[in-house]
Amino acid sequence: MNILRKHHLAYIAAIAVAFLLPSLARAQAPTSREIDFDFVFSRLPFGSTQNIFVQVWDSAAGGTLVFSENHPNVKIGLLGEVDFVLGSLTVGGIPLGTFPAGASRYLDVVDVTNRSVFPNGRKPLYANAFALTPGPAGPAGPQGPQGLQGLSGPQGLSGANGLNGAPGAPGTNGTNGVNGAPGPQGPAGPIGLNNLGHWNAATSYNQNDAVFDSASYWLATKANVSSEPSSTNTNWQLMAGGLINRGTWSSSATYNVNDAVTDNGSFWLALIATVPGSANGCEPASTYPPGPCEGTWQQIAAAGLAGAAGAQGAAGPAGPAGPQGPQGIQGLPGIGVQGAPGPQGPAGSGGGGFSGLQEFTQSGTFTVPAGVTHISVELWGGGGGAGVPGQPGSGVISSSYVCDPYGGLCADYIAGPSCDSQPGGGGGAGGYSRTILAVTPGASYQLIVGAAGAIDVAATSSQILDSSGVTLLAAGGGQPGADATNAVSNSTGPCTRGTAGQPGAGGVGASGSGIVSRNGAPGGNASTPPPAGTISLPSGGGAGGAGRIPSAGGATAGGAGYAFLTW
Repeated sequence: MNILRKHHLAYIAAIAVAFLLPSLARAQAPTSREIDFDFVFSRLPFGSTQNIFVQVWDSAAGGTLVFSENHPNVKIGLLGEVDFVLGSLTVGGIPLGTFPAGASRYLDVVDVTNRSVFPNGRKPLYANAFALTPGPAGPAGPQGPQGLQGLSGPQGLSGANGLNGAPGAPGTNGTNGVNGAPGPQGPAGPIGLNNLGHWNAATSYNQNDAVFDSASYWLATKANVSSEPSSTNTNWQLMAGGLINRGTWSSSATYNVNDAVTDNGSFWLALIATVPGSANGCEPASTYPPGPCEGTWQQIAAAGLAGAAGAQGAAGPAGPAGPQGPQGIQGLPGIGVQGAPGPQGPAGSGGGGFSGLQEFTQSGTFTVPAGVTHISVELWGGGGGAGVPGQPGSGVISSSYVCDPYGGLCADYIAGPSCDSQPGGGGGAGGYSRTILAVTPGASYQLIVGAAGAIDVAATSSQILDSSGVTLLAAGGGQPGADATNAVSNSTGPCTRGTAGQPGAGGVGASGSGIVSRNGAPGGNASTPPPAGTISLPSGGGAGGAGRIPSAGGATAGGAGYAFLTW
């Protein structure tokens, strides 16, 4: 249990570091045809293996793509970091024209859906640091001082003794080279966070002070004192929510929201409270891929793959030094001293990662928090209502004149089997749409949750609109099922059965660049499943109505739509 608590604390500390430090991208010398990047933070699933595309653009947004390279099977770190060498998978390395002298470039990494994995947009690559075209050679420096004595050469064969020559005049020492000019000062980074540790009621806090309270990490939005952070306190903004590590999952334990467990090698987060023996008291691993307890647990870290073989050990220590050799020849003169580097720019702020989420089960307004520039939007349209079931009928099987042999009553007809009611068609499930939207901090957006279709009525779509009423994303509502036809009764023969109603069409998901969508299932009473790894709907959300005969409960209305935002 102590080890698990240490792991939990390390996980929280890692999240805090991810918010306090900017994404780090280190590049090797500019004369190389390859550039090494490591520890670049992303929104990709922790510990997963991904197929990514590394892109170089000529502007921070839009612009022209000047270089692209596919990197398959990239291992994502435990904090979402990505390591790669730009140019390593291109024959000849990066083309010289990609980084002309004096030009700036911007790095982006996208996944297989062409979606950027960077939460805050492309990363700048400054022109001087990344120019691959060498500039003209500078003038030669003045003669340097005499160099250090060279290493001794090997012992030569003994020659005959020569005549003693006259001693030569001593040479003069060369002058030192001039120092190079200092480099330009780097640009100032944005304002950073001020980490003040655990929240204290007696401490006065200012804007951008960061504290730890109630297993979560908070950022002060304005000056305050004795104002404890909470989700309803506007003096603070939640940066990272805490988890409660409960160790290995147990079938006899009760779990609450935000409890985290280990099961089958993966790490899981409880989305709702669970009770042993109840409908939601099942094992986390049975919910992913979606299973009977979908919506109870969410996988937040998959089991890691086996590690690669370790690198070869270092070489052994050097042997003892050999005997002193004879004096070598005089070394070449030294060169000028390299100029000192320019002063370091001020430290930048931290940032990155997700900081909030909100669901909408009915229409409402979403106001963008301070500092948020992109949100993830998921929409489900409402489910269509079922069609009306048909009416049953009756008939006969004989038209003979039949009498009771004992002198009783006579009857012209004998009742035949009845024609049962036929069910109406099931309503279509609502469509599903998902995308990432660029937003403005403080701006308001209207969320319209699709209305459920009543019996014989189509559902409406779920939408998100900007302040001008322009629809930014929509998920269509399901169509109603068709009514069944009634059975035809017959007093002189068999009845005629009615026909079941046709299922309603599912709602249509949105289309376009950067959008993931699914069309609703036709004539079903289940909601449209989103891609694997996303959230689960509330019970009945976006589901089509069930077409049933009266004895089985009759036709039902569809389920309402649903909207879910993450930032």
